Amino acid sequence: MDKSEIENVIRHYPKLGYCISRQAIAGVLEFAACFETDKNGITLNIDKDSELTSHPNFIKDSFNIAIAQIKNRQPSDNFYSLFIDQKHIKQIAQIQNIENLLDLHIYKEPSSNGFMQCCVSLGHITLQNAKLLDFIDRGAISFLYRLSYVKKHGITSARQNLWGEYSHGKEGLQQWQKDNHASMLLISKRNDICVCGSGKKFKYCCLEKVPIARHIKEQINRMD
Repeated sequence: MDKSEIENVIRHYPKLGYCISRQAIAGVLEFAACFETDKNGITLNIDKDSELTSHPNFIKDSFNIAIAQIKNRQPSDNFYSLFIDQKHIKQIAQIQNIENLLDLHIYKEPSSNGFMQCCVSLGHITLQNAKLLDFIDRGAISFLYRLSYVKKHGITSARQNLWGEYSHGKEGLQQWQKDNHASMLLISKRNDICVCGSGKKFKYCCLEKVPIARHIKEQINRMD
């Protein structure tokens, strides 16, 4: 992780710090956020005097988290991954009687330090090469907001009232490939018109999705 990026994160979120032994950002991540249906997006860093604090979707919460950089063969394919203290996950599962943690997009058993890895990448695919602070603001907090919403309103309500989500496992990976024209992404050239239909050149549009498209293709091949 870049030193300047770490310092920037700590300025914005002073209860987070850098753990040298784990090579990860770790600590308490607090947020005050609201999902606005008409905007189909989350408003972050809501002030206590904001009128959004009275919105039914307003949530103020905190989680013990860690964020590590997952390194791949090609540096351009590196991405950040979110880990959450298992105590939060178990509490939400118990409150809402959730037996399968896949329904919360938690994919692995707790590590030796009691943290569980989350699947953030598919829903926030443009964060593949994002700055660390962008990953926290647009990726991690969105994921944590959804967990808090589930804890408060239930998983059925989250699926009905929040943004869409992909299926689990191979089916979800294949859905992402279809939605993002993955086969064309992998053969497009920088100056081609982007396959998404935006009319922009590929290099100014969906080029940043290529690393995750490669990663997903490799995952699916391993499943076959």
